[in-house]
Amino acid sequence: MKSLCLIFLFVTSVLSSIAPIFSNEENVIVLNSSNFGTAIDTFTLSIILFYEPQSEAFLNVTTEFNNAAKKGLELFPGVKFCKMDGEIYRSHSDYYGSKKLPSINLFYQGFDEPVNYTGSYTSEKLIAWIQNIIDDRVLEVTSMDEIQKEVIANEHTGLFIGSSSSKAFSIFLAVSTVFNDVAFIWSSDETIKQNFKVEKEAFVLFRQHNKERNKFVGPFNFEALKNFTRNYKYQSVMALDKAAAVRIFDKKETAVFLLRANVGEAGDKAQKEFVSIGNEFRGRIALAVAGLNDTYGSRIAPYLGVTEENAPAVMILDYDNKQAKYRLDKEITAKNIRIFLMNFFSGNLNIFLRSAPIPGPEEAFDGNIKIVVGKTYYEVTSDPTKHVLIEFYSPICKICQSFAPVYSDLAQKLSIFKDLIIAKIDGSVNDVENLHLEGFPAIFLYPKKVKNQPLEYLGDKSQKDIYGFLKNHTDISLKRLENYE
Repeated sequence: MKSLCLIFLFVTSVLSSIAPIFSNEENVIVLNSSNFGTAIDTFTLSIILFYEPQSEAFLNVTTEFNNAAKKGLELFPGVKFCKMDGEIYRSHSDYYGSKKLPSINLFYQGFDEPVNYTGSYTSEKLIAWIQNIIDDRVLEVTSMDEIQKEVIANEHTGLFIGSSSSKAFSIFLAVSTVFNDVAFIWSSDETIKQNFKVEKEAFVLFRQHNKERNKFVGPFNFEALKNFTRNYKYQSVMALDKAAAVRIFDKKETAVFLLRANVGEAGDKAQKEFVSIGNEFRGRIALAVAGLNDTYGSRIAPYLGVTEENAPAVMILDYDNKQAKYRLDKEITAKNIRIFLMNFFSGNLNIFLRSAPIPGPEEAFDGNIKIVVGKTYYEVTSDPTKHVLIEFYSPICKICQSFAPVYSDLAQKLSIFKDLIIAKIDGSVNDVENLHLEGFPAIFLYPKKVKNQPLEYLGDKSQKDIYGFLKNHTDISLKRLENYE
């Protein structure tokens, strides 16, 4: 079930279908056929209840499962409790659960072979079962040689030093449920304590590839230890490789990028300045460097509006604000990057909006469809004398390609209405302020009298349904539209 396409989430979120949405009921995530795969690919540990709403055991089992989920939020913050209707999604419950429902199953991230729960359906027993599984994930070590063996074998290793009866150890166990790419080990051995100069408790994070280790000494709480682990798993400034792509685009972590030509003195100088401020901002924002011809750099650069002509460039991609983009518009120096980031944290930057060149008279229309770019979007859509129907598309979107002749034909048929504009905009190279798209194609209507809140068309991509949408939301003469029903 582990899917490499998750690595390219920064592309698919813009150029592909809408991402699955998770809803919650009493601390339990509700799964369906659309979001099931994403759940077990995304969550480190998933506890899934398959149930039959009409069964005699349904009410009691659901109550106990909900109680376990409530307690689990405190004990195991990285564990997700989920449920799925086994009657509606019988193929899933038969394959992953059991023929006889209810059944409870634990999934490790990226694996579709679950561990089946065989105990009694009480919240206490279920919590104890999960606790045993988590305990088994954390290896006890008793010598420096054993620690060294784990550090060599794993890209990231987290070592807790202290008593297993301490509150800090419980927090350590909770954090172990959050990260699937860290090997968690622990020891209370006095020699190890002395070696790492630990008086009470400490957590040491090792990174295999550069033999770096960082020590956390508290105060121990879940958020602090989780953030420490997340921040120090990576270099202060990362090359935009597979691991960095997963961190930023899969986990949706706000990041600042230096995008540069793969060779050249200007790129080398910019990179030196960029790297110099890495430790200063470590833990506050992810920092990454990419070449325009690199595997991941070549994909993210168009989305950020960076080309060979304007590189090197420093850009922020803000996942906390609908993937807003910000560009450093000064010389790339450590001082200017520092000011740029401090202005970002304080909310004093203007969003960067991409725009293709404004088309000339000969390129202004594609048949009867008006061509719009970022710089002309509001000029066109805010015209109070016109109804404006506009499609956001991407040239590489297959659904957009199949819809193109339908939309073109519709524009031709409706061209008799002079107060109606049929338009399109290439969303892969143009941005519109305050409008965030989940995928392409996306269609919006700006009626004459309502320009500040466009209506999104969510129906089938057929002329008949779009016509009905226009008929319901515009004042165009109904009689003149009858020919197009």
